[in-house]
Amino acid sequence: MELYEYSAIELALLIRQKKCSVREVVTAYLRRIEVVNPKINAIVVLRAEQALCEANELDTALAHNEIKGPLHGVPFTLKDIFNTKGDIVTAGTLGLKNHVAKSDAIVAKRLKQAGGILIGKTNTPELECGSDTDNLVYGRTTNPYKEGYSAGGSSGGGGAIIAAGGSAFDVGSDIGGSVRIPASHCGITSIRPTVGRVPGTGLLYGQREGLLSLIFTEGPLARKVADLELILNLISGPDGVDPRAIPMPLLASHDVNLSQARVAFFYDNNIVDINSDVKRAVKNAANVFNRKNYKVTEVMPPCFETGYKLFRELNAPIFLYTFQELLTRFKTEKLSVLMEQTIDFLEKTNVDLKTFSRHWVKWDRYRSDMLQFMQAFDVLICPVMPFAPSQKNWDNTLFPKLAYAWAITMALLPSAVVRAGTSDEGIPIGVQVVANPWREDVALAAAKIIEHANLR
Repeated sequence: MELYEYSAIELALLIRQKKCSVREVVTAYLRRIEVVNPKINAIVVLRAEQALCEANELDTALAHNEIKGPLHGVPFTLKDIFNTKGDIVTAGTLGLKNHVAKSDAIVAKRLKQAGGILIGKTNTPELECGSDTDNLVYGRTTNPYKEGYSAGGSSGGGGAIIAAGGSAFDVGSDIGGSVRIPASHCGITSIRPTVGRVPGTGLLYGQREGLLSLIFTEGPLARKVADLELILNLISGPDGVDPRAIPMPLLASHDVNLSQARVAFFYDNNIVDINSDVKRAVKNAANVFNRKNYKVTEVMPPCFETGYKLFRELNAPIFLYTFQELLTRFKTEKLSVLMEQTIDFLEKTNVDLKTFSRHWVKWDRYRSDMLQFMQAFDVLICPVMPFAPSQKNWDNTLFPKLAYAWAITMALLPSAVVRAGTSDEGIPIGVQVVANPWREDVALAAAKIIEHANLR
């Protein structure tokens, strides 16, 4: 195997055992990036010089048997929304094309303190807005499995570069599927943790504030499920700044006994048609548990459609105000097509204050209904998207396709993504593995079972 093919945990072990130097690892990744990035446009800021300098420092430390942390020497990337000192950070909007960050976001700081080496920043649609990754600053990121096809969004750069072997892991953000969709489209893993698990201090916008902070969360993308758990452990926990961050212990997936687990699955959601290859992937994942004699039930949460509608209608006025305020603050005058389409969609979906207040009450009821549904199950398996990626440009007619991701977001449930199949065109398909609040350990343990089945 080439060095860039190992998981983050495997790489860290190789380095600690002195079977390879940190410089060799970083050099292998930089060479891989030279090969793949011109084709997929995933890394938009490359930190080659800084990464090699840090590699030399970590090799010197290792020579004195000093280990900086569990990621000692492991190269990683971050979505182009996290401030990283001295780097250009744009969130894909033209008004910030020359903006240089003065400090590190808490996620970046924690990963560096653990010994990780930031090798680059990854592409995102303008202001993280879109399930395809394209903007006027850096252009479009494409799928490493098929040229011209979508890598997903909004953490599409991270998903694509991990799949192509140019980064050991990435941290993105997720409100409507932004770490889940790229993981599914690019054949890797990710997790949207429970909101409050990871602090958002030091993002380009400041920290998540207002009503959107109740459903927005940062989360890792990686090659292996075990890496997700390691990274999530490192970036979780209060930082004394983000008021959303909650001191909830992250339980270990290896302590989870799934032998008596109750597994629910479904694919039809009564909102959009689903492609046969996605349906097959969900069935494949459910069958992994069937073959192990788990209790598996095909059932959709009766309230699922409500979650999709609430995401669209409750958040429309919030999104609209937020985007307009940010674009004004950043002095962005020319918008990307994705941003124009989204603002148009939000304006058409916008609701009055009375309706908004009613939706807020419905949201509490929906969350209660989902919690009651999940009392009967430990894990829920469902699609991420109803189709594998295509060459088609994103447009307003595609927003209902986000129903699976949006409904899980509004339920405030943690959701891991793992590959469970392949489309007829040879592109990976992932499934969501959803668990109860704060039970990322259960979602990860179940995702590992599917991962070990090696569904392709």
